[in-house]
Amino acid sequence: MEHLYEHPSFSCTGNSASMLEIDHDNREVYVETMQLQVDPPAIDTMQPSAEAVAARLTSPVMTTYLDTEKIAFER
Repeated sequence: MEHLYEHPSFSCTGNSASMLEIDHDNREVYVETMQLQVDPPAIDTMQPSAEAVAARLTSPVMTTYLDTEKIAFER
């Protein structure tokens, strides 16, 4: 298969994508591969239950703000 996009931490082919997480300290690489789903499930099987909808509607809305100007990385 031909690679459409390749990067040290992400690669993609016609029907799959792989993400690589590199742990330099432990000298380990973790790979997660995702396959394209040829026959996706029917949309009616993906409907949430009434209880799940009620829980989402009655839960408070949370917003997290991250100030990217003040992030520092150390090794």
